[in-house]
Amino acid sequence: MAENQQSIGDSWNRRMRLIRFRRKRENFSFWREFKIIPRWLVWTVFALYLVAQVAAVLGKYEVSISAILQHESAENNHVPIVITTHLAKEGALQKAIAEINSLPVIQPPAACLRIIDQPRESSAIR
Repeated sequence: MAENQQSIGDSWNRRMRLIRFRRKRENFSFWREFKIIPRWLVWTVFALYLVAQVAAVLGKYEVSISAILQHESAENNHVPIVITTHLAKEGALQKAIAEINSLPVIQPPAACLRIIDQPRESSAIR
Protein backbone atom coordinates (compact mmCIF):
# COMPACT_ATOMS: atom_id res chain seq x y z
CA MET A 1 0.00 0.00 0.00
CA ALA A 2 2.83 2.39 0.84
CA GLU A 3 4.35 1.58 -2.54
CA ASN A 4 1.09 2.56 -4.28
CA GLN A 5 0.93 5.89 -2.37
CA GLN A 6 4.52 6.64 -3.34
CA SER A 7 3.78 6.05 -7.04
CA ILE A 8 0.72 8.35 -6.79
CA GLY A 9 2.87 11.01 -5.12
CA ASP A 10 5.60 10.66 -7.76
CA SER A 11 3.00 10.89 -10.52
CA TRP A 12 1.53 14.02 -8.91
CA ASN A 13 4.96 15.62 -8.55
CA ARG A 14 5.84 14.89 -12.19
CA ARG A 15 2.54 16.38 -13.31
CA MET A 16 3.11 19.56 -11.27
CA ARG A 17 6.66 19.94 -12.63
CA LEU A 18 5.32 19.63 -16.17
CA ILE A 19 2.64 22.26 -15.50
CA ARG A 20 5.21 24.68 -14.04
CA PHE A 21 7.55 24.08 -17.00
CA ARG A 22 4.75 24.84 -19.49
CA ARG A 23 3.78 28.02 -17.65
CA LYS A 24 7.36 29.30 -17.79
CA ARG A 25 7.71 28.37 -21.43
CA GLU A 26 4.38 29.91 -22.56
CA ASN A 27 5.07 33.22 -20.80
CA PHE A 28 1.33 33.90 -20.71
CA SER A 29 0.36 37.54 -20.49
CA PHE A 30 -3.30 38.47 -20.10
CA TRP A 31 -3.01 41.89 -21.72
CA ARG A 32 -1.30 40.49 -24.80
CA GLU A 33 -4.13 38.01 -25.24
CA PHE A 34 -6.72 40.69 -24.45
CA LYS A 35 -5.52 42.83 -27.37
CA ILE A 36 -6.88 40.35 -29.92
CA ILE A 37 -10.45 41.19 -28.86
CA PRO A 38 -11.84 43.94 -31.11
CA ARG A 39 -12.12 47.32 -29.41
CA TRP A 40 -15.76 47.77 -30.48
CA LEU A 41 -16.65 44.51 -28.74
CA VAL A 42 -15.01 45.60 -25.49
CA TRP A 43 -16.94 48.91 -25.55
CA THR A 44 -20.19 47.12 -26.43
CA VAL A 45 -19.82 44.75 -23.50
CA PHE A 46 -18.99 47.66 -21.20
CA ALA A 47 -22.04 49.61 -22.42
CA LEU A 48 -24.27 46.60 -21.81
CA TYR A 49 -22.80 46.20 -18.33
CA LEU A 50 -23.49 49.86 -17.61
CA VAL A 51 -27.09 49.65 -18.85
CA ALA A 52 -27.63 46.46 -16.83
CA GLN A 53 -26.38 48.18 -13.66
CA VAL A 54 -28.68 51.18 -14.15
CA ALA A 55 -31.65 49.02 -15.18
CA ALA A 56 -31.21 46.87 -12.07
CA VAL A 57 -31.38 49.94 -9.84
CA LEU A 58 -34.41 51.32 -11.68
CA GLY A 59 -36.12 47.92 -11.49
CA LYS A 60 -35.45 47.75 -7.76
CA TYR A 61 -37.51 50.94 -7.31
CA GLU A 62 -40.13 49.86 -9.89
CA VAL A 63 -39.22 52.54 -12.44
CA SER A 64 -39.88 51.28 -15.97
CA ILE A 65 -37.55 52.26 -18.83
CA SER A 66 -39.23 53.61 -21.96
CA ALA A 67 -36.14 54.39 -24.09
CA ILE A 68 -32.36 54.69 -23.88
CA LEU A 69 -30.32 57.06 -26.05
CA GLN A 70 -26.54 57.35 -26.15
CA HIS A 71 -24.77 60.36 -27.63
CA GLU A 72 -21.11 60.32 -28.59
CA SER A 73 -18.88 62.58 -26.57
CA ALA A 74 -15.53 64.22 -27.23
CA GLU A 75 -14.67 64.05 -23.52
CA ASN A 76 -12.31 61.49 -22.02
CA ASN A 77 -14.17 58.19 -21.72
CA HIS A 78 -17.41 59.83 -20.50
CA VAL A 79 -20.46 59.14 -22.64
CA PRO A 80 -23.80 60.71 -21.74
CA ILE A 81 -26.76 58.35 -21.70
CA VAL A 82 -30.35 59.63 -21.73
CA ILE A 83 -32.92 57.29 -20.19
CA THR A 84 -36.60 58.05 -20.66
CA THR A 85 -38.93 56.31 -18.21
CA HIS A 86 -42.63 55.63 -18.11
CA LEU A 87 -44.73 57.42 -15.50
CA ALA A 88 -43.10 56.84 -12.11
CA LYS A 89 -43.45 57.97 -8.51
CA GLU A 90 -41.22 60.94 -7.68
CA GLY A 91 -39.90 59.41 -4.45
CA ALA A 92 -38.96 56.13 -6.14
CA LEU A 93 -37.22 57.99 -8.95
CA GLN A 94 -35.22 60.18 -6.53
CA LYS A 95 -34.10 57.10 -4.55
CA ALA A 96 -33.08 55.37 -7.80
CA ILE A 97 -31.07 58.42 -8.94
CA ALA A 98 -29.29 58.60 -5.58
CA GLU A 99 -28.32 54.93 -5.88
CA ILE A 100 -27.29 55.33 -9.54
CA ASN A 101 -24.99 58.19 -8.52
CA SER A 102 -23.29 55.85 -6.04
CA LEU A 103 -22.48 53.22 -8.70
CA PRO A 104 -18.74 53.00 -9.47
CA VAL A 105 -19.33 53.02 -13.26
CA ILE A 106 -21.30 56.28 -13.19
CA GLN A 107 -19.79 59.74 -13.33
CA PRO A 108 -22.09 61.70 -10.97
CA PRO A 109 -24.29 63.64 -10.93
CA ALA A 110 -27.13 61.92 -12.75
CA ALA A 111 -29.90 64.39 -13.47
CA CYS A 112 -33.67 64.08 -13.70
CA LEU A 113 -35.66 66.25 -16.10
CA ARG A 114 -39.44 66.01 -16.28
CA ILE A 115 -41.04 65.62 -19.68
CA ILE A 116 -44.23 67.68 -19.68
CA ASP A 117 -45.50 66.88 -23.17
CA GLN A 118 -46.08 63.13 -23.01
CA PRO A 119 -46.48 61.02 -26.13
CA ARG A 120 -50.06 60.03 -26.93
CA GLU A 121 -49.59 56.37 -25.97
CA SER A 122 -48.29 57.09 -22.45
CA SER A 123 -50.86 59.82 -21.67
CA ALA A 124 -53.66 57.24 -21.83
CA ILE A 125 -52.09 55.39 -18.88
CA ARG A 126 -53.12 57.04 -15.63
